[in-house]
Amino acid sequence: MRKLKDSDYFLALHRSKKFLKQQERNDQKASHKLQQPTHISRPINLLNNLGLAEQFAHHGHNFDITIPEIFSIIHNPKETLRVLCGFAETIRKNNTKIKNITVDHGKMIKLDLSAESILDFLILEMKREEANKRKKIRFGGHYPKDAKLRRYLRAVGIIKNLKIEHEYLSEKEESTLRIFRMINKSRLQKVNVGTADIKERKVKEFVDHINSCLEDHGQQLTVSTRASLAHYTGEILGNAEEHSGLQDWTIAGYLDNEHESHLSEIAIFNFGKTIAETFKELPKYSYAYKMVHPYVEAHRRRSLFGTSWTEDDLLTLVALQGNISSKNESPEQDRGQGTVDLIHFFQNVHHECTKDTDTSCEAKMAILSGNTHIMFDGTYQMKSDPSGRQVIAFNKNNDLNEPPDNKYVTHLGKASFPGVIIGIRFPMVTSQTRGLNNGD
Repeated sequence: MRKLKDSDYFLALHRSKKFLKQQERNDQKASHKLQQPTHISRPINLLNNLGLAEQFAHHGHNFDITIPEIFSIIHNPKETLRVLCGFAETIRKNNTKIKNITVDHGKMIKLDLSAESILDFLILEMKREEANKRKKIRFGGHYPKDAKLRRYLRAVGIIKNLKIEHEYLSEKEESTLRIFRMINKSRLQKVNVGTADIKERKVKEFVDHINSCLEDHGQQLTVSTRASLAHYTGEILGNAEEHSGLQDWTIAGYLDNEHESHLSEIAIFNFGKTIAETFKELPKYSYAYKMVHPYVEAHRRRSLFGTSWTEDDLLTLVALQGNISSKNESPEQDRGQGTVDLIHFFQNVHHECTKDTDTSCEAKMAILSGNTHIMFDGTYQMKSDPSGRQVIAFNKNNDLNEPPDNKYVTHLGKASFPGVIIGIRFPMVTSQTRGLNNGD
């Protein structure tokens, strides 16, 4: 197949019999590998009934997805979720009618790895559902104008996932990038004695990815920091499996060494129960319930809950604090430390990014679950309270009995994600070494 002369229309509507037959063979192979085919559509179903698809009506057999200017879970969560949920809902309601889908990134000027990874994940889910159908959905689309964003989509976006090989980056272009991606979809694997299971192996590969990003800048993780990063990444993925009710998670990493800021990105997300749902399902006599309930009662007594600050928002925030987890059954258990360590990791990165400069730092982190969005940019810090517990309340007094700053803990209204998303962006600069190495 000839290379497109104008790559602005980046996903050609492939019509050749040879291509369609090969795609059908690839799809069939992928579907046979999945041990639980009924789970394929679960993420689309979870995003399907949120009432956000008013502006996504299809036209005949054609469906256009217009990506917003800022396609970012970190910076524009509400509109980004509207696009993702609208896509899922329209596909579910019209999957037998739609033949052509156009993904238009033409107006996009900013994106992050979390937003693009979730969109790609949903497209792959849809393609798996289509694997056994004779008529396939064809994809088209438009690149953004910015060269860095075009490179981004060609490296980790739907170009790769749809296997549009004539639009792949050259080996030289791709050599400037560091890319990591792992999707776990409830696959069961027999583990021999002395060998790591799939999660442990993939966590190790992820730590190797972070270390490779540092090595590109003349640095590397210390042995102790590698172990710490592996431990809390593994705990976060373990929490995703246990709390959501599904062993379904994705972890991705991206570094563009051609970018002027050498921005590194991390995205971790899973579909299933939200953080708030896991706490609301707890028995009232359980230890974990007794840990969070006093905060809920304190806010109720003062009539603090409303349309912009809800019980779900409070439960999501409280769940980030030290020694609080829906899985803790006694004071001796210390589940929940993985998120605390992740927050400290980000704080160290942000500190190293800003300590020798007067300019603002591009380091940002967001945690999104349900319709609660929590932003970290160094303004508020996790600190020890009088009892020694690690707390970040996002208010002046660092007090969980008071409402947080709504610029940092935001209620998204109808926009909601069924699960948890963690998105991180930070510049890889030499002065950052101690932050990533936890001071070692």
